[in-house]
This record gives sequence, C-alpha cells and structure tokens, in this order.
Amino acid sequence: MIAPSTTLVRTVFLFVLVWAALPRGTAAVAVEPPVALEAPEIETAEDDEVAVEIFVLGNTLATLTTELARALIAELDLDPPGLAFEAVDELALLLLLPTEPDPQRDELVRAAADGWAMAADRRGEPEEPVYWVMHGVDEQRFARLACLLVGSDPTAFADLGEELGFEPADVERCVEEYDRVLASWTQLLEPHARGKRRRARGGTIRIVYDDVPAFRPLAERLRESGVLEAAAAEIVSTFVLPRTLTVRLTSCGEENARWLPAERRIVICWELVQAFDRLARDEAVPEVEPAQK
Repeated sequence: MIAPSTTLVRTVFLFVLVWAALPRGTAAVAVEPPVALEAPEIETAEDDEVAVEIFVLGNTLATLTTELARALIAELDLDPPGLAFEAVDELALLLLLPTEPDPQRDELVRAAADGWAMAADRRGEPEEPVYWVMHGVDEQRFARLACLLVGSDPTAFADLGEELGFEPADVERCVEEYDRVLASWTQLLEPHARGKRRRARGGTIRIVYDDVPAFRPLAERLRESGVLEAAAAEIVSTFVLPRTLTVRLTSCGEENARWLPAERRIVICWELVQAFDRLARDEAVPEVEPAQK
C-alpha cells in the first residue's frame, strides 16, 4: 500500500476544506504546489507479490472505468453539469465502486486510490506513464477523488481518510458530496437504466486481449482475474447501451489508453499495464527529492 507523502497529505487536506465549500461547476481554487513531494512508500515484489498484483489489477480497472466514463457520456449523449474532467472523474469513480458489498473489489478500489496518490506525488517525473501525463491526477484531483471515495463508504475506506488526516467533520462533508454526486448521476442515467427498458436488448461490451508474446504473463493475470469482464458485465446489466463497445488490450508502443469514438473502441495499452507493474515494484522510477522541511 502506498503511503501518501506528508506534503501531499497537507495539500490534500487543505484542498478538501476549500473544495467542499465550492458550488457545483465552480473551477477549483488553485493550491500552491509543494516545492517537492516525498517519494511514496510501496511494498516491493519481495515483500508481497499479492500487493503488486492488486495494484496492477486495481489501476487497470480504474483506467477501464475512466475510459468507459468517456464512452458512456458520448454514447448516451449525456450532458453533465460542471467541468468535463470532473464529470469523467465522478462517473469513473461510480463505475469503479462495487454495486454490492464486495471486500475484494474494495481492495482493488483502494489500490486505484494508491495509484492516484502516486500519480500526484510523482507528477512530472521522467518515467511517468504517458497516460498519467495526458490525464494525470494532480493534488487537487486526488483530493476530490479521495474525498468522494471516503464519502462513498467511510467504514470501508476509513484508512484512506485517516492517512489524509480527515476529521469527522471532513468525512461528513465528503459523505454529503458523494451523495450529491450519486443523486446527480442517477438522474442523468435513469432514462438509460435497464430497469426502465426491460425489453430493450441493447449493446454489450467486448473485452479483447491481443496476444503479444512480450506481454503474455500480464494478459494471463488479467484474464484469469476476470476483473475487467466483471466491470463490463455490471454496466451492461445496469444500462441499455445503444451499440456494442469493444475494449482492446494491445501493444501501442507507449504507456497509454484512450477512447476512440469513431470506432466505439477503448484501447488499453499493454505498456501501461506493464508500467503499473513496474511502479508497484518501485524499480524503474527514481525517488523524488524529499520535501524541504
């Protein structure tokens, strides 16, 4: 598990206090970034191979739900209020969370939060994945995502709130904000809910694993876990999709992922999944200089 740096914790705590008071759709108040962030601590492969596995699965799943959020907003012709990237973050988080109590899924969600913390801590590093550079989580986005995550289930994600220094009043604000976000998206998605259109067949979501010899071990781990298929099945069973979507895991030559609207296809690059594995093992990324005290 990643321990967010002390400087990141202070920045996040300050931003949560400011952000929670902002009206819907208000641009975030700029928070002065720290001079340097301390390197997060993460268990190595030698310490716990299972932790590495969970980190890779959780962050790959979070990548999928982020790109599915973009796809659903486009395919269902949704017009959420507020800023576009905030809308994607909100829907992606809702898709990431389990629909029923599921401790194993909670572990994957917590691992995704660890990835967000690492993305914020290591922003601008030379080995930062291209996907993080293009869609990266900075301190402000991490604060908002962490607050919504804690607000979704203060008990299941109590450790995250404690690590970030949330007081009971902060947790209550996060619960209120999560409830507001959930209600807003429930209203937006209601016309497309399968319960409202029981006879509609709708499209499905196909998961395709391209066979690339260099990435076969990763492909086997992902396929055997079934986490991507489970997330896709939840969406198809909940909403009526106008057309079938394809999620293709393939080699792209870069650590990236993207939604291709013209092809109704989501691409997740094997290089990005490999980067999650590398970051979890903390091998290729140099340490960040400690923050000035």
